[in-house]
Amino acid sequence: MAVSADRRSSSRSRTEITIRNGAGRVAWRKSSYSQPTQSDCVEVARLGAAKGVRDSKNPEGGFLSLEPDAWAALVSGIKRGAYDFDGVG
Repeated sequence: MAVSADRRSSSRSRTEITIRNGAGRVAWRKSSYSQPTQSDCVEVARLGAAKGVRDSKNPEGGFLSLEPDAWAALVSGIKRGAYDFDGVG
């Protein structure tokens, strides 16, 4: 698959990477809390009704697609600290 990408930064330190793959455009976004030079983040994108999540260190390595209910459960778990690693890091 032929893929091209445009990278731009917004004023809120959010980097958008738009992928063109013949099937439309997907804009991947990092958190506004991420520094523009950080590569150890996840990026998210809207994929129709679903959300895509990928590793910013390896954007060509694929992505996880989450349906709306699974996305809501993931975000809820993150906010509650369900995925925190106490003592690791």
